[in-house]
Amino acid sequence: MTLQTFRKTVTTLLDREASTKAASQQLGHSHETVTEEHCIVKAKQAPDVSRALQTLTG
Repeated sequence: MTLQTFRKTVTTLLDREASTKAASQQLGHSHETVTEEHCIVKAKQAPDVSRALQTLTG
C-alpha cells in the first residue's frame, strides 16, 4: 500500500462516516472541492434504491 492509497482510503472513510468538510479539515485543505476532486474515491456502484422505486408502483 502506498501513502497515496492510504490517504485516499482514510479520506473516503471520513467523507462517508462524518462529512466532506471533516475530511477536508483533517487534510488541511482550504476548500472542500480540492478534497472531493482529488482525495475521495467515488463509488463505482450506485446505491440500492429499489425500495424507493417500488413506492412508485404502489
